[in-house]
Amino acid sequence: MKINRTKNLISGSISIDQIINIYGTYNDVLGGSAPYALYATKQKSSSIVGVIGTDFADHHFQDLKNQSQNMDNVSVFEGTTFCWGGKYASDFSYRVTNYVRPGISDDHFPKVCESDLSPEFLLLGNCSPHLQLDLLNQIKSEPFIILDTFKLYIETTNKDLKKVIPHADILSINLNEARALSGINKGSVQEMGKIILDLGCKSLIIKQAENGAFYISEKESFSIPSYPVKKLIDPTGAGDSFAGGMLDALSQGKPLIESMCWGSTIASFCIESVGIEGLKNLEEEKIQERMLFFEGLLS
Repeated sequence: MKINRTKNLISGSISIDQIINIYGTYNDVLGGSAPYALYATKQKSSSIVGVIGTDFADHHFQDLKNQSQNMDNVSVFEGTTFCWGGKYASDFSYRVTNYVRPGISDDHFPKVCESDLSPEFLLLGNCSPHLQLDLLNQIKSEPFIILDTFKLYIETTNKDLKKVIPHADILSINLNEARALSGINKGSVQEMGKIILDLGCKSLIIKQAENGAFYISEKESFSIPSYPVKKLIDPTGAGDSFAGGMLDALSQGKPLIESMCWGSTIASFCIESVGIEGLKNLEEEKIQERMLFFEGLLS
C-alpha cells in the first residue's frame, strides 16, 4: 500500500483564545501558531503537529481536520488545552495579555507519525523551544526550516532557543523580538540582523507590521511592504499566517521574495477577521488580485 507522505509539516501551539478589542469580546476562538499557519497553506497540502487536551471542542477539531492533510500528528492528552486571553488597545498599537493557562501544552510532547518523519519543509511555529528541539530530534530528513519564536521565550528560555536557531534556514520574528534577541533597542534592522545571524541561522526576516518585512542573509538584504488592508479587525496570528503562506509558496518552488509577498498577502486576509475566519475558503483569484500590489517589486 502506498503511503501518502507529508511534504510540509507545521508545528506550534494549538490554543483556545479570548480576544478583546474595540469591536467586541470574542470567546472560544481557535488560535495558536499552528492553526494560523496551517490555514495559510493550501487545503490538505500540509500536516499540523501539536497537542490538545480532552476538553478540545469537536468543532475546533473539525476545523483542523478540514485543512490538514492528516491529523495523525495531533496528540490528545488528559487535561485542558492551552488557553490565552488578550486585549488590544483601541488603535491596535499594543496588546495586554490577560491570562495564560498552559494546560497540558508545556509538559506533553507531540509525536510525529512514521510516514511524516521526512518532510521537505518544516515550520517550527511559536512554542516553547524545548518542544521545538524534541520535534527536531524526531525528524529524519533535512527539511527547509522556518523558525518562529516569542519574546517570552527569548527572555526565559534563551539557552534552549539558541540551540534551535542554528537549525533555521529562515528565522522569522517581529521587531520587538529582534530587539530582545539582538540586545539592541534603538539600532537599525540591519544592525540587529547581523547580530542575530551570528547565532547561526542561515537568514532572518524581521516583520514590522504595517511597515512590511526586512530580509537579511550573508549574501543579500531587501524589504517588502505590507499589503494595505482597508479595515484591521484582529492582528492576532498575522505573523503565523505570514510564515505559513511563505512556507506554502516556497514548497511550490516560488522564489523567496515572491514567497514573502505571498505570505504578506495571506496575512492581509487574516487580519480582516477574527481568528482563522479570514483564512477559510481563500480563493486563488482573490489572492492573485492582492498580489498585483507587489507587481512592481516582483518585476
